[in-house]
Amino acid sequence: MAKPRKHVFHRFDRVTIVEPLVVHRVGYPLGVADGLKHVEAYAADINALLVKMGIISPPSARDLWLDTSPTIWDNGVARALAYSWLRAKRFGGPERTIHTILIEGLRGATCEVMGKRVVYTGKRVPGRSGWGPEDDSDPPYLSQSKAHVLLEVCPVQWDLRRLNNHEEMEVEECNVLPYAEASLSVTEQQETALS
Repeated sequence: MAKPRKHVFHRFDRVTIVEPLVVHRVGYPLGVADGLKHVEAYAADINALLVKMGIISPPSARDLWLDTSPTIWDNGVARALAYSWLRAKRFGGPERTIHTILIEGLRGATCEVMGKRVVYTGKRVPGRSGWGPEDDSDPPYLSQSKAHVLLEVCPVQWDLRRLNNHEEMEVEECNVLPYAEASLSVTEQQETALS
């Protein structure tokens, strides 16, 4: 018995969003934004240290008035500290997941597929390297790996594009239906409600 073939989406296909979970990022629990937020709490202390070391010049009254004073953001120090903090925290754990944001205004919206990509989730296993004549090493890998197809979509209705700052967004393939099937299911629901 053959399995029913699932729908394959192509570029410029129209879809209807059933579950409005927009992909924010794919990865480990802590991201670069979290690291930068943590470093930002120490911005004044880090700036004072950089001035003391002579790496940046002390802000003048004019700089403070025009808000152009040198900061830790100007020379990449903040990003380097954020990455160091993330490595120390091991990026929050070994579990690689899809992080989503619920945008309720997209429920039932018609979108056009602009592209797609496959991402993998699972638990990272670090691997090991061997020593000696028999180099018995295992590279790192994802255990319990699962593939997810992400569709890059753009709402057809112009007013819905503002929900994601007029940028294309990604949704998981399991959260959309082909446009024709979705419109049929909506009319079936309406007919059931009328009877």
